[in-house]
Amino acid sequence: MVSATVSFIIFTLTYTCITHPVEADEFATKLEKYIQNLVDCKNLTGLAVTVVKWNETIYQGGFGYQTLEEKQPVTEKTLFNVGSNTKAFTSTLAADAVGRGKLQWDEPLRTVLGKDFQLQDEFRTSEATIRDLLAHKLGMPNYWGVTTAVMNFTREEIVKRFRYFPVKYGFREWFLYSNYPFVLAAATIEKATGERWEEAMYNRIYKPLGMTGARIAATMTDDDWSKTAWSYTWINNTYVKNPEKTNIRTVVEIDPAGGVFINAEDMAKWIKFHLRGGKDEKGSQLLNSAALQETYKPMMPSLSGRRIYKPKYPVDNFNPTYAMGWRNGLYRGRPTVFHTGSYSSYASRVTFFPSNGIGVWSAISTDSSLFNQYDVNRFVSWFASDLLLGKKPWLNETTSCDPSPWSRRRRRKRRSPINKRSQPGTTSQPNSTEYLGDYFHPGFGKLTVFLDENENLKFKFGLLLHGLLLSTSTPDTFYQQLDFPLVFRFHAPGSDFVFIRNKQGVVVGTRVFYLEYSLPPVL
Repeated sequence: MVSATVSFIIFTLTYTCITHPVEADEFATKLEKYIQNLVDCKNLTGLAVTVVKWNETIYQGGFGYQTLEEKQPVTEKTLFNVGSNTKAFTSTLAADAVGRGKLQWDEPLRTVLGKDFQLQDEFRTSEATIRDLLAHKLGMPNYWGVTTAVMNFTREEIVKRFRYFPVKYGFREWFLYSNYPFVLAAATIEKATGERWEEAMYNRIYKPLGMTGARIAATMTDDDWSKTAWSYTWINNTYVKNPEKTNIRTVVEIDPAGGVFINAEDMAKWIKFHLRGGKDEKGSQLLNSAALQETYKPMMPSLSGRRIYKPKYPVDNFNPTYAMGWRNGLYRGRPTVFHTGSYSSYASRVTFFPSNGIGVWSAISTDSSLFNQYDVNRFVSWFASDLLLGKKPWLNETTSCDPSPWSRRRRRKRRSPINKRSQPGTTSQPNSTEYLGDYFHPGFGKLTVFLDENENLKFKFGLLLHGLLLSTSTPDTFYQQLDFPLVFRFHAPGSDFVFIRNKQGVVVGTRVFYLEYSLPPVL
């Protein structure tokens, strides 16, 4: 099912290699046919798309359903969570603060946050800037398991605990993508401007741009949920509706990194704002253009140290660097600024061509081991861009659904929850009571291992992560059977939960792979 609002403009492209962009009606027809086929062959529950050209919305609309149960159609007003596409909103607020003289890109964070602020070492503490946070230069892992569990800390408490978040690489040594630096960035912007991140999102972005439908996770109401496409996960050969209202605390805690909910109508306004260099639709300069342009500049190589890049597709699609809340790329020889995002079973992609004035956003609400979420949004973006660039699309209905030979996706391999010698068995091991107690990490908080009323060994960490521990054939290694609601998040049926002993054989900590740290016991 397709629902769309379409407005068209006849335009002339000035790029020398472009000769015959498609006409407006032809564009809509081809795009709708292509997307509907993609929705059908991938069995997507819902998809939204918007396409802009400079100051005009070329196409916006929806495909599929908000919910499979009620079958309300997705429209241009249906909200989708955009995950890490939120990061560009936070970097734009930083540019706004810089443009108003409230903040400088390269002043140490300690100058803004105060002398008591500390990072993992003195060098980071004295030198780190908001540019480093927004460009992922801290060498800090993502800690998605910690995020998913929801530590239930305020933004201020996360800032205080930030020094204890372990880092993997040296400062400014390697690009390493992480959500928590954007939480710290938001706190820095708040301190510099005196305005909460949530308030600034509405006052400085949503309202001035007329984005009346856009929301953030922390402010979602029942009315907002009624306009939202709920996400679905493919479990046991059927789609299961994710418990979005229960799990929303996951993104509330990291709102500046992943909390935006938006529709196609408002995403068009957001992209056009960037294509116009920070101006609103009337031409008024809302944000200092130079400060905004700084967020698009390459800041960090993002190829993870790979020396040779092997193209995956039959057209060039090279994404070598990260800017601030945006990625830099080339598509068919043209510079792009883009970002992707995912949360729960949502996935989205924003792409714009600064020199050509083209922008595309695509979002889906489906996660399945049968296809790659990111490929779906890439394909929509590239197909629409090719049409507007006057290029013959290299994708078609057949290659997008079965994209061999260049994009035959390897079957998704879930991380093995336990090694092959370890098989889940009973709920305890000999002397299992020695595992009981509170385990504590100075950055992430408390994890508790306990016996329930039926003498089953269980664990709890944060607000949402809790479950049963099943013993295995490997000593001190347990197999996790997660409770609601996070059973919807972790596709693997369980994962290693290992207790650590000291030389005297006493249990002194625990290690859980998706938490990415060991918790020493409380003394």
